[in-house]
Formats: sequence, structure tokens, C-alpha cells
Amino acid sequence: MHQTQKASSENYYVISVQHSQYLHDASGCFPSLPRAIAVISPDNSDIQAPKFSVTKGDGDNTYTIKVNRRDVRWGPGDLIYSFEDGHTEEWVIIFREAERAYT
Repeated sequence: MHQTQKASSENYYVISVQHSQYLHDASGCFPSLPRAIAVISPDNSDIQAPKFSVTKGDGDNTYTIKVNRRDVRWGPGDLIYSFEDGHTEEWVIIFREAERAYT
């Protein structure tokens, strides 16, 4: 993750370490209410990377995540989706020094 410029300390763009691409809320790609979180190229100027909000959860290293103010959790097809229904999951996020990335 890297922090957005001129944003609060809780707003981030998220980059896939494996693919070196931004994670993106794939709005408009799916007709159903849940939106898949997809990987997009940072070179694609037609698609603006969304802002992810990360909020401390109740457990150790746990957080809730929102993308463009939508709740993020597992959904159909064992993929990660964003929803507007107010139900969210807590995610364990840990900084890995060897990869210099959060996992």
C-alpha cells in the first residue's frame, strides 16, 4: 500500500506486489450489486485507482477495509468484493519486512 497525496492517514492506493498493479473497484464490469476488486495497470490512465480506507479493528493487526466508501469482504466465487450493505469483515494486515509490503 502507499498513501495518497493530500489525503488523510487512512486513505491508500493498494498495489498488488505479485502483479505490480493497482487493485481496483471494478464498477460497471458486473451488473450485480457486489463489485469485484480487480487488478489494473498503473499505466492505464483511463481508470483512476480507487481510494481504500483502512480502519483499526478489534483484534491484533485486524482492520476493516472500504473501497470508495463500500465495505470489502469475500463474495461469490471466492473473490473479494465491495458492497454497500454495511456488512464488513476484519482483515489481518501485517507488514512483511522481507517483501517491504503489507500482507
